[in-house]
Amino acid sequence: MAARKDLVFSLCMMALSIVLAVQSFRYPSDSAFFPRVLSILLLLLSLLLLIRAVRQPPREDRTGGIRANAVSMMRSTPMVVFGSAVLYIAVIPVLGFLVSTALFIFGSILFRDRRKLVVAAIYGICFPAAIYFVFHAVLGVSLPRGWLL
Repeated sequence: MAARKDLVFSLCMMALSIVLAVQSFRYPSDSAFFPRVLSILLLLLSLLLLIRAVRQPPREDRTGGIRANAVSMMRSTPMVVFGSAVLYIAVIPVLGFLVSTALFIFGSILFRDRRKLVVAAIYGICFPAAIYFVFHAVLGVSLPRGWLL
């Protein structure tokens, strides 16, 4: 089952990295280098995971049969993380980088531990503010803007 999850996850991450690489060519040249490097790195790591998943034989579960339940696979943590990352990328043009990042971090922390509402709110506000300060004020690079900010 783990090999099958790795296979599906690696294919999804490869697709995402290709989309991100193509999207990075729409950025201004001064801010496109880092997203391109990250998308290529993500593609290479996803390829390594894919090779490992293909080479690993399928394992049997406790009942003795090979378990292939698509519904449980879609509810697994890696698929939820992948889905939320895709949603995050999709809403950046609408909400802007700062708002999207704040919501993504807030939701990610709450997904991990629902009891940390205050921690999620603090990180959701402080992390995008720090990113804004570093990129905008220090480096002079503009962040993707949306309808809200």
